[in-house]
Amino acid sequence: YVEKGVLENYCGGQKFTLHPNQFLIFGTNQWHMQYADQEVRFLTVSFSWEDHDFSHLFNRVISAPTEIQRSIQSLYQEYDQNLPERDEVLHAISKLLLLQLRRLPGGAGTGKKPSPASERSHRTLLDKAMQIVSERIYGKLSVSDLAALVNVSTSQLTVLFRDYLGMSPAKYITHIRLEESKNLLSQEKMSVGEIAEMLGYASVQHYSKQFRDWFGISPSSFASRKTPGNG
Repeated sequence: YVEKGVLENYCGGQKFTLHPNQFLIFGTNQWHMQYADQEVRFLTVSFSWEDHDFSHLFNRVISAPTEIQRSIQSLYQEYDQNLPERDEVLHAISKLLLLQLRRLPGGAGTGKKPSPASERSHRTLLDKAMQIVSERIYGKLSVSDLAALVNVSTSQLTVLFRDYLGMSPAKYITHIRLEESKNLLSQEKMSVGEIAEMLGYASVQHYSKQFRDWFGISPSSFASRKTPGNG
């Protein structure tokens, strides 16, 4: 659930953009990744509920009704107060939130109709490819390497990425590496050169150019901006 800012999510072979007061529900053990280009405040709740199937709500952006917004604000407020009985109250509010989620309709056109086998296969393959990129973010990974790891041709992989994510596999790999580099720069533990080497770039110049082309700022300037006292 996003309270402030914009949160990008990749899951189920799709990209989902969450704005304030919107949320997304993932299935059990469903791989996903998230990132934000600017400051974002969001809440993640993990839960299990054996008596109800939430699958009709999986993998779609949902605008939170007023009652759910109020419950989530109560979670924030109770957490920030840090009172002795906080855990019990948080549990009670979370249970209320799940009950409210149970009442949400599937929505027009979003009911769970069986997907064609080919589409399910494509999304599973794409999820596997995205997970591999995430796991192999440190070091070199070419499009041909990725295609071989998911057992398809580079042309098939390119079609899948363009059809479902609107970008080529190469651009996606670059995107994920650059997002990770922002996290590393924000930690202020490594130099720009060390980060470039860790992420598999041939040179710091290549990394810096890609970073500037993507974010409109150099890595060193981004790191300085993130340092306390530099605005």
